[in-house]
Amino acid sequence: MASTHVQQAPSSPTQTRPLNVGLIGIGVGAAEILPAMEAMETINLVAGADVVPATLDRFKARYPDATVYDSA
Repeated sequence: MASTHVQQAPSSPTQTRPLNVGLIGIGVGAAEILPAMEAMETINLVAGADVVPATLDRFKARYPDATVYDSA
């Protein structure tokens, strides 16, 4: 006979660890994604990469703690 045991969810919230994220290509497309990432408490934006120096400068000004790369 098959078991019908159902596992219950924990009664207290679990501790979540932040997710460190780096983006490759931080230009126009990333501009749509970054605000949503900023709003999430569990996301740490730690790095960005782009081949356009001006884009890297803008990214670094907005996210001074993030590391920037000029290639992937």
